[in-house]
Amino acid sequence: ATEEAERSRHLTVTTLFSEVQAAKVEAQKHRDEKTDALAEAQTNVVRAEVVAEAVRARVEAEGEIEVLRSQLHEVQTQLNSHILSDLVAEDEKEKQHQYLHSVREA
Repeated sequence: ATEEAERSRHLTVTTLFSEVQAAKVEAQKHRDEKTDALAEAQTNVVRAEVVAEAVRARVEAEGEIEVLRSQLHEVQTQLNSHILSDLVAEDEKEKQHQYLHSVREA
């Protein structure tokens, strides 16, 4: 009877030990899954930050492009105004030259 009780106790201890080991393996598996999920989440956060920075840089660049376009338009307007003034001045000189030439001939 004592031998039977000893075997039974040994079997119970072995079974409990196996169950504890299986529970430890399962717990480690869950920790690994959580670690993987956390790593993936951190990677996604970094990706989102990179995308956000790229979008911010693009918006900033578009704003700078708009300022440059405005400045270019202003310079073109001033240049056209100067060209027009020069053409008018040349036309006036030509008219004066023709007038003086006609006065001399007369």
